[in-house]
Amino acid sequence: MQGCIEITERIDVNEDRSGSISLSVSISEGNLLLGLIKFGGEVDVLDDVEDVAEGYAGLLSVSDGIHNVKVMRDKKNESVRLSFDFDNQRQLNRALYAAAGLQKTLFKPAVYKVKAKSFRKMNMTPLLEMLLEEEGQEILPSFINYTYEINLPRSAKSVSVKNATLLHDGHTVKYRGNVADILEKKSKTGIKIKF
Repeated sequence: MQGCIEITERIDVNEDRSGSISLSVSISEGNLLLGLIKFGGEVDVLDDVEDVAEGYAGLLSVSDGIHNVKVMRDKKNESVRLSFDFDNQRQLNRALYAAAGLQKTLFKPAVYKVKAKSFRKMNMTPLLEMLLEEEGQEILPSFINYTYEINLPRSAKSVSVKNATLLHDGHTVKYRGNVADILEKKSKTGIKIKF
């Protein structure tokens, strides 16, 4: 029964350091818990996710260097996806902070760093802990799987996450975990890749 909700983050990095990001949330069909994932018994989780995604899409679409912002709902596959393209890491991080209602400053860490020969994603585990605490854990972390996939312009030479998988001759780095395991083991959800 583990893994009722799937959160997937896909990042495509181009040679010129531009790229695209896709974030999706889906619910495993046929899962015994599917009927239990209702807030107040009436509102579907994906309706809430879609509303949040639409809000972020509106904020991202007015940010410099962010293009092709889309929110898609697939009722057949029970999923919601937010995707967008970015011109460079500076504009990407400014847009992400602005979407969160903050201003990116020199003293605030970059969520993503895209360099000529490397990629880094910030560790989001502390933020994940804080969000689950604020939400009162209405959904148990053991029912949430988290996957990220990073597509690189060249093969990866080194990856900081030991249990990440290299695919497509090292052009794709993939990691999959369960949120409860990540929190229990205090596993880092950040990654550093050299390519």
